[in-house]
Amino acid sequence: MKRSLRSYAVLGAALTFLIGCLPGGHYNGRIEPIEFSDGPIKLSGILVEPKGSAGPFPAVVFVHGSGPSTYDRPAWKAHANALTSRGFAVLVYNKRGSAPSGGSLATADYDDLAEDVASGVRYLRKRRDIVPQMIGLLGRSEGGWVAPLAASKLEGIAFVIMSSGAAVSPREQTLYAVAKELEEKHAPHGVVLEALELRNRVWAFYKAAASEPTLATTAVIDSLDAELASFAKYHLNEMPAAVAAYDSAVYSASARMRYYDPLPTLLRLNAPLLVLLGENDKSVDPETTIAVLERLKRTEHKDITIKVYRGTDHTLLSRKIPPAYVTGYLDFVSEWAAARVRQ
Repeated sequence: MKRSLRSYAVLGAALTFLIGCLPGGHYNGRIEPIEFSDGPIKLSGILVEPKGSAGPFPAVVFVHGSGPSTYDRPAWKAHANALTSRGFAVLVYNKRGSAPSGGSLATADYDDLAEDVASGVRYLRKRRDIVPQMIGLLGRSEGGWVAPLAASKLEGIAFVIMSSGAAVSPREQTLYAVAKELEEKHAPHGVVLEALELRNRVWAFYKAAASEPTLATTAVIDSLDAELASFAKYHLNEMPAAVAAYDSAVYSASARMRYYDPLPTLLRLNAPLLVLLGENDKSVDPETTIAVLERLKRTEHKDITIKVYRGTDHTLLSRKIPPAYVTGYLDFVSEWAAARVRQ
């Protein structure tokens, strides 16, 4: 399946370029190549520890955003350097299906990805240089759904951080993103409504065809493709160019992810939660996510800290050249995490 069907917060080539230009081209800590397993799937990566100390250390496991991802991304280096400077060890691995890690990303859903993260935590808990009860999770973008789900699979997670993550379903988030893109490109209101209705029908098609292959006829696919082609002139990140070739496992995984409801997981979450959002995020609606979280704080007495950064978007980057995270973001994340393991 085309990754655009399952992508979360795909911001386009320009933003990808900016993140790729982040300063801090290396990890500042002591690096150890590591490998752990989620059942038959081998996942590889690195453990970065503070220099000059043998530990044991509190630790953070990084949880990837959408699409293939590896441990050497500049964004991970910037986060790791901030955390190791506060005494944390950091585990960052090559995502499932990103070589040399095994597994297939196309057929994985959030539960599968969360189990990968949980396996990383279990691996750390067996090491003498890590404090088992002082391990937290940090999820960027799509990782904001995966990290709380991984925490729900484990006892005693110290904290969870959602950086540009959403507290609403991927379906609701994507519809928001599609509407934002079209509005910014001055599309008529009727076109926006048509796009949202079509996006819903494409998802419904995948969901239905996953369990009933006879629904995936050439006529149906060609008809949807023709409608999708009518939006090509808008160059939308969250609208696929065409319907993917039929594969029941891939269709099924895509449907499970798109219709995933994060609320039950957030209700089960017992660990302190930090949520960081950009005021001008065009992929995650800050208002709806904050509304959900504030309700959980008020009615369920959840330990949730919310911080919104002005003048930035989903990337949480400033507008400076060279690009960097907005002032105070990395310091706040690392200090908040450090305070959780000092308690």
